[in-house]
Amino acid sequence: MRGELQGVGKRLDRIEAAPGMQITPDAFARQMHAAVEGVAREMGGKLEIARRELADTTKQLRGYIAQAATAEQQARSQLKYGVWGVAAGVVLLWALTMAVGVLPAEWHMREKLAAKIIGQDRWTAGEQLLGSVDPRRWANMVGSANLSNVNAEAITACLTAARKTGRAQRCSIKVEADGGR
Repeated sequence: MRGELQGVGKRLDRIEAAPGMQITPDAFARQMHAAVEGVAREMGGKLEIARRELADTTKQLRGYIAQAATAEQQARSQLKYGVWGVAAGVVLLWALTMAVGVLPAEWHMREKLAAKIIGQDRWTAGEQLLGSVDPRRWANMVGSANLSNVNAEAITACLTAARKTGRAQRCSIKVEADGGR
């Protein structure tokens, strides 16, 4: 039995030597408290980092929202000012055409304005205006001008003879098959 007691004694010595048996309840409570405080500090640090990141992200999102609102306001402002600009341009153009009407006719401002609007020199603009008002009459005018150009020498000779004699003269002219057009 003595051998058994010695075996039990050795086992008890090992149990008593274990770290869990060396610590008193107060020491265990202090170690647990320190461990909990360490975990709390670590978690508190991580929580603070997460809080700062959340605050930064929230700030960025607010900036994006404000920027989008500003861009929308700018687009509305541009549209509004564009409409006002077009309206002012129409009023200014109307006032300009009214002002041109009161200027002296010798300045030919109406004709110059019409040519500017059409985008041609005054002669070509005048032809376009005449042709658009009455196309048939314009075609007759062009035909008459061509007939006069083709027969310029005969007409000049006939006119000279009429002036010399003081009487009307018969003249012979050439007429093209297509009417001189």
